[in-house]
Amino acid sequence: MKNLMHILTVTLSLLFTGSLFVACDDDEKTVVVPDNWVTVKTDPMSISYEGGTLSLDYELANGLDERVVYVISSENWCSGYIEDGKMQIDVEPSEDIDGRAAKVFLTYDAGHQVELVVNQEKAPVILVTSIDKSAVPEGINLEETLDLNTVVKVLPANASYQDLRFTLAEGSEQYVSLSAAGVVTGRSVGTAQINVSTTDESGVKDVITLKVKGDIILNRTDWTVSTFAKYANGQNYVTDNNTGKPEHILDGKQNTYLSLIKPGKSMSGYVGTTDPNFTVDMQKEQTFNYFYWQHRKQNDGFLQVLSVDIYGSHDNQTFEKINNAVVSIIPNLYDIQYFDIPESTYRYVKVQYRSYSSGGSSAQVAEFGLGRKL
Repeated sequence: MKNLMHILTVTLSLLFTGSLFVACDDDEKTVVVPDNWVTVKTDPMSISYEGGTLSLDYELANGLDERVVYVISSENWCSGYIEDGKMQIDVEPSEDIDGRAAKVFLTYDAGHQVELVVNQEKAPVILVTSIDKSAVPEGINLEETLDLNTVVKVLPANASYQDLRFTLAEGSEQYVSLSAAGVVTGRSVGTAQINVSTTDESGVKDVITLKVKGDIILNRTDWTVSTFAKYANGQNYVTDNNTGKPEHILDGKQNTYLSLIKPGKSMSGYVGTTDPNFTVDMQKEQTFNYFYWQHRKQNDGFLQVLSVDIYGSHDNQTFEKINNAVVSIIPNLYDIQYFDIPESTYRYVKVQYRSYSSGGSSAQVAEFGLGRKL
């Protein structure tokens, strides 16, 4: 534990307007907390980046109860307490290269407290030694975006400067575009190279190789989903805590899903009378030649849809069947499954359920989307 680094030279009697009168039992005297309730040195305290403990003497005015005094800190890395009649301040080690400060309040009650400042010195700079590209995917699809900041990191993990600079290698602009924020977008089929460098003085550099595949996964951001259902409570889905909703097949999460009742089954007052279906509105005409499907996570043998038909429409009134034969979905496979269908251009796509796993009363799907292979 470290001693107080700077012995404070000026003793101030803290002045507060007014006094606090504490009502006591009739048999006890009234305790008056005076304006100058404490004498303590209040110059800012300093401590090394390595942290430690600061100790500070104080003296209460006559008649005040030492047991009442406590310490409040504005920062969780700096905690204070009273021990052996002294104010003790524990400060955690810091990696902040700019230094940091905390306010600490020696307190008797809400109306009587003294503000003290603890300054922690700057930590030394930790330079980057290498760039970690292990999370970079082999490739992206046409029109797909990838935020390089989420998949490229510096090592060590506690390096002082975490930011990286990304630039396109010569000739790569024909395959991808790169924003100033480090977001890359697939533009044409081919292989792009992206230069990456650190922002500290280490001089570490590397090159990312990224393939652009001939596949367009349609952007689902503006899509909406409706279902055939209208259950007794007026909802078009089966509630399951916070999930079960149609829009959950578009949120990119495997533990949320659309839930509908299987035909001939009932659940919590919901009754299934026919094969369920849902319709995706893509908001505009789009061309696609495959769809993808994902079962709810870890739901072995239960609640799964095992086959579907796919229909398309321009007006959400007249639908035309797209697939030539019923599409079978592999049971108990929890990776995303992809299914080729004849190339089509529609705004609305209806998915009609045809068969189900044997267990459970509801039929559920975690994710659905469309794409186009070139």
